[in-house]
Amino acid sequence: MVPRVEHLNRSGSAADLSTSCRQIRVEGLSHGNGVYYIRDSNMIAYPVNCDMTLGGGGWTLVASIHENNIRATGRCQSGDRWSSEHGNEQNAKVGADNWSNYNTFGHVASATSDDYKNQAYFDLQVRDVMIWQVPNDTPLEEYDSSSYLQYRTTDGFLKDYGGNLYHFYKTYFPIRAINQEKSAYALCPFGKPHGSNGDIEHGCIGSTADIIWTQNIVEILQL
Repeated sequence: MVPRVEHLNRSGSAADLSTSCRQIRVEGLSHGNGVYYIRDSNMIAYPVNCDMTLGGGGWTLVASIHENNIRATGRCQSGDRWSSEHGNEQNAKVGADNWSNYNTFGHVASATSDDYKNQAYFDLQVRDVMIWQVPNDTPLEEYDSSSYLQYRTTDGFLKDYGGNLYHFYKTYFPIRAINQEKSAYALCPFGKPHGSNGDIEHGCIGSTADIIWTQNIVEILQL
């Protein structure tokens, strides 16, 4: 089934678009899983992939971490936007720092073929996060059926850590792309703090893409 794409409203104005997949779901505008246009806080429209079924629906795909076979190709080379595209950079231990900046990259339709990050990563105020592990190059409409691991939070923990992944990593758990052995390495979402300064070291092996969704709470006021 080809995902539905919701185009701009009849007036062509981004101002009338929803701000998240959750808002689309709550306002009764959902037509199932697929790609919808939403707007950011600057009234800029952009496409996002929405999951409208799991956990009450309204999950917005905000990012993906695409990794090739690390054992075969090495670590931190061109295209590794979540770590470093230039290998070992001792003077830049945060690497590309895309976990905690306002960069965007990639395309919603190819989130399992390349690294991906959209405005919702830092623009939305969210409560929970969901991660799917999906084989590389899986078509968008097959993410759910092809994923071999799906997990999500249910306690709204992000509201206590800045309200989105940008603030989570920027303020509370900064990431270093250079490990304790002074070597650059690939990164996967979430991991255990390492060391007294609270920095996180991550590692991931295999030919997979981790696609990251977030869910916010929308209250509809009816007058």
